[in-house]
Amino acid sequence: MIKSINIIAKGLVQGVFFRKTMKDNAEKLGLLGFVENRNDQTVYIEVEGEESKIETFIANCWLGSPKSNVSDLDINNQEIKNYKSFKIKH
Repeated sequence: MIKSINIIAKGLVQGVFFRKTMKDNAEKLGLLGFVENRNDQTVYIEVEGEESKIETFIANCWLGSPKSNVSDLDINNQEIKNYKSFKIKH
């Protein structure tokens, strides 16, 4: 079943290759969406794809990148947006 969620990652998640790591993880899992830095030092992610792969992606978000330190993830379901790829927004 296809699922779409958004995630707000909190902690040390900017300036530590977190977005690049999430993009790589999403592409390996065949997930679509985007990741972007927010002005409040969080990272916002929208991701959609197979539910089991999204669960794996969420686990990867907790792991983050080698230099990140994720303190919390706010996860919410959302409507399917039919993304065509996974992008890092600047």
